[in-house]
Amino acid sequence: MKVMFPRIALASALVLALATAGRSQEGSLSTRELDSKIDRSIYQAINLGAAIYNQGDHAGCYRLYQGALMVIEPLLAHRAGLRQEVANGVRGAEALPTFAQRATELRRVLDSILAAIRSGAAPGAMARSLWDRLGGEPAVRAVVHDFVGLAATDPKVDFFRGGRYSLDAEGVANLERLLVRFISSATGGPLAYEGRAMKPLHEGMGITDAQFNAIAADLVQVLKKYKVPQKEIDELIGIVATTRNDIVEKR
Repeated sequence: MKVMFPRIALASALVLALATAGRSQEGSLSTRELDSKIDRSIYQAINLGAAIYNQGDHAGCYRLYQGALMVIEPLLAHRAGLRQEVANGVRGAEALPTFAQRATELRRVLDSILAAIRSGAAPGAMARSLWDRLGGEPAVRAVVHDFVGLAATDPKVDFFRGGRYSLDAEGVANLERLLVRFISSATGGPLAYEGRAMKPLHEGMGITDAQFNAIAADLVQVLKKYKVPQKEIDELIGIVATTRNDIVEKR
């Protein structure tokens, strides 16, 4: 029997921290600073919620996402459209029959808010998601395929960690599938990320800042090969940068 309490306690602490930060700082923050705080809060909630969901506790994941959205909703006063989307999403999720479906629906709402904030659109504007501007699933799949091939042969990346890891054709296909879903979930796409959270996934690999920079540079190279505009490249690399602290192991 799995013990869920530690993760649920951590989830509760996260929601409480978001609420406290929101009440104490909302009035003193600029719109840009508020968006940045919402961005970080959603990223933390998604990472923790994904881990809880993958552990099999769909109800716990749903309650975490529900609590996070209820805290974030009043912080979106400067983005009326997103605020209404949160209210509709929370209400709609309650009507779904299973906790798995409810958690998935609230994850979609969190991803939508994150994509809108990271798009740089002015408050109130209806912006196309980064996922759509990247070309959607066919374009992202092509980029991911070439990116994995390039990173796997880049000595600066040390993709296989000195031979400690290996991937057969099936493993490569699964990695590419998860990367496409990760990009989708982070850029407002329809595909939910089903993998493990970044920190436990990369724990023990000994990835350095230089190696993280190298793999990011490989991604930029492939994006430029596909003639992705610089604005979209900068947005996607900005999203990648938010994972640095979870991937790089400080010594």
